[in-house]
Amino acid sequence: MTVGSYQSDECGGTRTIIFGPMAALVGIFILTWLVALANRHLDFSSPSVILGFGALASSVATAICAYLGVRYLRRVDQLSRSDSLTLLPNRRALHFDIQQEYRQGHEVALAMIDLDGFKQINDRHGHQAGDRVLQSMGNILRSMAGEQDLACRLGGDEFCLILRRGNHEIVQHAAEFIISAVHGLLERSHGTPHVSLVSIGACLLAPEAGWSEWYACADRALYQAKRDGGNCLRWADDPDGQ
Repeated sequence: MTVGSYQSDECGGTRTIIFGPMAALVGIFILTWLVALANRHLDFSSPSVILGFGALASSVATAICAYLGVRYLRRVDQLSRSDSLTLLPNRRALHFDIQQEYRQGHEVALAMIDLDGFKQINDRHGHQAGDRVLQSMGNILRSMAGEQDLACRLGGDEFCLILRRGNHEIVQHAAEFIISAVHGLLERSHGTPHVSLVSIGACLLAPEAGWSEWYACADRALYQAKRDGGNCLRWADDPDGQ
């Protein structure tokens, strides 16, 4: 999802709220006007005919309101699963996706990503600089994730990446891409940072396990990466964390 599409969805929801009822009222007005016009030229005054036109106008208005209401609810649901700053899916979307994978019995890899020194960036350069760092990380993960993968912002400076059909080699490649992209942006940064180094903790998800176990597994690996100084990938199922 791009910035433009997010803003378009948000504006579209507002337009639906404002113009939806107006469109229904306009529809009723037009049908009523057509009934009056037909009565003038065709000279019909049968109550059943007039009531029929009234019922038709009411049905059309109801259909318009129902259609616009469904569109609005779908848009609200989509926005409720998106992080407004990075435009990545949020924790709610992640939980939904994890449950889908669990029901389908897929083996996937989960990588937890935490920004090293993010608090210091906020304290030293301000929250706008911190927001730009988060957006940069969102862009890196979005460019990294394939069509079947899912990159999310869990909250604060914590992100995650779900790699379907993931194995050690695929996750290792993804982590190297992320760390390399971060280093490339840091080399081009002058003054205010636009990104920060990252710690990554990963584990392979077994279908028989639940979300709590998956999260705890990757979280342990993430904290091992933090303890090792950050700017690295660590695995939960490796005694040495390598």
